[in-house]
Amino acid sequence: MRYRCVLAAVGCAILNASSNAQMMLVGSWFDESVKLLDVSPGSFNAFAEDFVPSGSGGLGTPDGLAWGADRNLYVASNDSSQVLRYHGRTGAFLGVFASEGLSQPGNLQFGPDGLLYVCEKQFGQVIRFDPENGEQIDIFIEGDELIRPVGLAWNKDVLYVSDFRNGNGLLQYDAGTGAFLGQLTRLPTSLIVRVGDDGNIWASAHQTDDITIYDPGTGDLIRQIRQVPMDCPVGHVIAPNGTMIVASWLNNRIVRFDPGTGEYLGDIAFDVARLRQPNDLLFIIEQCPADLTTSSDPNDSEFGVPDGDIDSEDFFYYLDRFAAGDSEADIDGDGDTDADDFFAYLDLFAAGC
Repeated sequence: MRYRCVLAAVGCAILNASSNAQMMLVGSWFDESVKLLDVSPGSFNAFAEDFVPSGSGGLGTPDGLAWGADRNLYVASNDSSQVLRYHGRTGAFLGVFASEGLSQPGNLQFGPDGLLYVCEKQFGQVIRFDPENGEQIDIFIEGDELIRPVGLAWNKDVLYVSDFRNGNGLLQYDAGTGAFLGQLTRLPTSLIVRVGDDGNIWASAHQTDDITIYDPGTGDLIRQIRQVPMDCPVGHVIAPNGTMIVASWLNNRIVRFDPGTGEYLGDIAFDVARLRQPNDLLFIIEQCPADLTTSSDPNDSEFGVPDGDIDSEDFFYYLDRFAAGDSEADIDGDGDTDADDFFAYLDLFAAGC
């Protein structure tokens, strides 16, 4: 049995065992928030409360979303030139994670080495940060060939970087050293890039309003998906049912396509009162309900912040909440903090993540 979240919030509904909803986070540029949207087949405009409210923690123009190993959410805040961290279950602001060397940060990804890679658009760089403390490790990529990086994807030993500069397209770098390996294609105003399940390179483009698929070995064009109402596609992901979900930036829509045929399958969301200039997309991940804290010391800045591990710190944190009769310790959600909750947490703790 899966119990409700210990920390009651929007994210708790995501872990409800009776729900088959497919929940997605959507970066919303115009109102500077991160939306929570049900993208299950057949759903339309099924928004929940904003996962990250407008301007939370100084968020200004969210331009990239990523899950950390701690199961918390990392957001590139373009306007404040920072990477901000938010609680993975509640969306609560946890602090500025990184800022050194950043000016107009964009797409960000945790790489195969576990480090955080951030596109730095102002000066044309890809910067790496320590995932534990947010300190800058190095400027991994910089050079005359890179002007405005906006997307990152790894394929074996190659790191692909999409450059929004007109005609610069998709660039290739050695994933270990950052050495420039050449241009894969001159895709105009490229945006988000990813490696598809087919092993090919899928990239969205502003100028051509399409998702373009390339052979990673030759750079040859395989095919394009270009259908109304796609208008400046940005984020694009594959849903569990195999369909492709795309953020259509200029007309404020989240749309669905058949990735094999390119057929338009309908709108998932089109509500300008709730969604303005959607860009990055990120499926909700399963949270670990027994993971409550990094430290059990109330004076520690990581007190009450999940870290992706189940250990004694979590256990003692829960004991303190339980002893205080805190609603946070009410695991079964019946309004009382009692023995049922204590044994429920023991089950969660023993199960681990």
